[in-house]
Amino acid sequence: MKVPAVLFFVTALAAAGPVPPNDFPAPKPVTTPGGSTDYWPAFSRDGKDIIFSRRSKETAWQLMTVPADGGNTRPLFDPKPSAVATRVSRSAGGRLAFAGANTLWITDAEGRNPKRLDLKGVDGTASYPSWYPDEEHLLIVAYQKESGGVLYRVDIGSGKATALTNPEEIHCGMPNVSPDGKLVIFAGQKNDGQVYDQKKNLIWIIAGDSPAKPLTPHQGRAATWSPDGRRIAYESTAGSPGGRLHALFLIDPDGRENRRITSYQWDANHPVWSPDGKSLAFSIKDSDNPQRSRIATLPVPVVSDSL
Repeated sequence: MKVPAVLFFVTALAAAGPVPPNDFPAPKPVTTPGGSTDYWPAFSRDGKDIIFSRRSKETAWQLMTVPADGGNTRPLFDPKPSAVATRVSRSAGGRLAFAGANTLWITDAEGRNPKRLDLKGVDGTASYPSWYPDEEHLLIVAYQKESGGVLYRVDIGSGKATALTNPEEIHCGMPNVSPDGKLVIFAGQKNDGQVYDQKKNLIWIIAGDSPAKPLTPHQGRAATWSPDGRRIAYESTAGSPGGRLHALFLIDPDGRENRRITSYQWDANHPVWSPDGKSLAFSIKDSDNPQRSRIATLPVPVVSDSL
């Protein structure tokens, strides 16, 4: 199997400048404080609900839903599949894909009839599925412990997987496919023989058969495309006091107009776009217990077409 070479270079981009915390609007929590951790959000097809993963001391990660404006939460599945359930990817047609315990699951557009995929040719633990627009393929990362992950394109009919990156060249993290299927973004770092450390990832981009290249000028993870493919949201500790807390950033696919949109105080993680592209859902630390997190939303700042 031929694996595309990966070209490593850092573009000359200026990091987003520091902005006082009070210049950013506060996110709106949509799940309530409690004895659980809420993480990995995704919008429903109509944007009215948010699907997310919840874990407590007594349970493994399971998928829940909550109205996008906040309210009562409920399990997504009844009965639930016998699998740990982490971050959901929703296709344009509404189908869901999510990672379980060492496997992948897909459902129909109503989130019913979960089906386990029998993966072939994947080395590592399959995680973070992202739909291609044909709804016949998924992009995943398969983690190989200290070697980070390898990106694979998976045919959901056969389960056959094709590697898109070479672990000897690059350590990969969570990927995301552009709405038109032509571009891939992922968290990653050049392999210089070091143990993989996701805190040192940049956001990378792959265009067609071209080599991957870094997109962000600083640390970044959990990048996702806007529905129109014009902007990318991601989390980063860049500029954070002590380098420990995350904020959300927006960047263009060509690397221009990279800017922070949240205060570090929220420790915002894993942003996802609403179907209309007007808001983001993400996790924030729980004000009652900083060791736990909640789901919140925020309107996306409007950017002039002249920029």
